[in-house]
Amino acid sequence: MNVSIAPASFEFEGKPIYVNAKLKNFENIYYDIKAKGELDIAKIYKVFSQKGLELKGYINADVAFKGSQNDAMNRRYNKLQNSGTLKLRNIKTTSEYLPQPFIIKEGTFIFNQDKMNFNNFLASYGQSDFKMNGYLQNVIDFVLTDNAILKGNFTLHSNYINIDEFMLPNEITTVYPPMTAPTETKVETGVVVIPSNFDL
Repeated sequence: MNVSIAPASFEFEGKPIYVNAKLKNFENIYYDIKAKGELDIAKIYKVFSQKGLELKGYINADVAFKGSQNDAMNRRYNKLQNSGTLKLRNIKTTSEYLPQPFIIKEGTFIFNQDKMNFNNFLASYGQSDFKMNGYLQNVIDFVLTDNAILKGNFTLHSNYINIDEFMLPNEITTVYPPMTAPTETKVETGVVVIPSNFDL
């Protein structure tokens, strides 16, 4: 199957957007995408939503991505042509791995081949605050496949981190003998779950 979006300029929610995209062979996807403009991702994500994940906020994009899934998976980075900048603002993500929403107040991401650098990434989670600088690697493969490992290295500064807020609750069920008491389920502090496809 081939998908082709001819060069188009239009307005989305009152903001000008430019898109030119070609996608083909969805078993080894080849992509050629250029995009520029500001997007309200909550409205877009309703179309592409994944179970256990929600997104809200705004992205200002000026990016160009060109390459194939096969080249990304096999680390032929010289064949990829990925570049550009994404500016994030007020991004709110809800994930099955985290009990509370993770909020990106602002952040600038610069793409170069398979690497995504981020500068002055400001975020909060519950009572915790974060400022990060660094990079993520293998981003294209991670987005396109279910079994790719997202790699990265960054420095983190924080005034306060409450680790308890990152812990998923652990339910313990107590079953009593018949005729004595009903079954009880209580929630205790659990563990911090790190997704298996993260190597950060």
